[in-house]
Amino acid sequence: WAAATSESPGFGPVAAARLDAGVSADHQICSVRTQRAWTDAELHELVGRMNAALPADVRCLRVLRCPVKFHAINAPTWKRYGYTVVAAAAAPPSPPAAAADLRCWWRDGPRIDEEVTRAACALFVGTHDFRRFTARSGPWSTSGSALAPAAPKPQRVRSAVRTILAATVAARQHGSVDALHISFQGHGFLKHQVRRMVGAAVAVGTGELELGSLAAALNIKKSDTWDAVHKRLPYPLRSFEAPAVGLTLEEIHVA
Repeated sequence: WAAATSESPGFGPVAAARLDAGVSADHQICSVRTQRAWTDAELHELVGRMNAALPADVRCLRVLRCPVKFHAINAPTWKRYGYTVVAAAAAPPSPPAAAADLRCWWRDGPRIDEEVTRAACALFVGTHDFRRFTARSGPWSTSGSALAPAAPKPQRVRSAVRTILAATVAARQHGSVDALHISFQGHGFLKHQVRRMVGAAVAVGTGELELGSLAAALNIKKSDTWDAVHKRLPYPLRSFEAPAVGLTLEEIHVA
């Protein structure tokens, strides 16, 4: 922003979605509060100036004037993430034949059963407590754990409850190999939530994780009950987290 406008913003820029290193984005929304009003002609010209200052693989598509209370983080009504993973073990082309080769999980292991993976993803649809599908630590608002009174700063209690509006699994041809495209649409997501949901669903699709264990991770509320179930898993649930490289922020919807 500073390179394109030669001015310091009053606030921002702020992105609607925070992305881990290695995650791609087809669509992103940013908001910035400026020091002055901009005319339509100036905003149109600003698009070109910003693109001249941005890397070649990052493009500004348009700049719009918004109400003063608009905030990129709070404005979206839903976001959709997509994940591409090869259906059977395959090594990536070297060097990559296309940019899409850098946006795919080239994995080892058994072939992924599409229908079983679809059944696993369907479990995530609806409103659930996703504390077991995030890299973020608690305390969680429904955990029942008391805060230590002697702590110099009280910990902020978080909610892990999120709503997944839709989940899809579709077969795709990725170059010369078979792949699956897994997408989740929701109001908002926790840190690494999509990657952990994808990793767990793929593990169910390959037979490494039972569908019932995935359902238990979502539905069991008591920590001690879950701990007993978790100990019987072949690997810790967090170990099934999919890598960042296959994930793409596909769309952000603002009413």
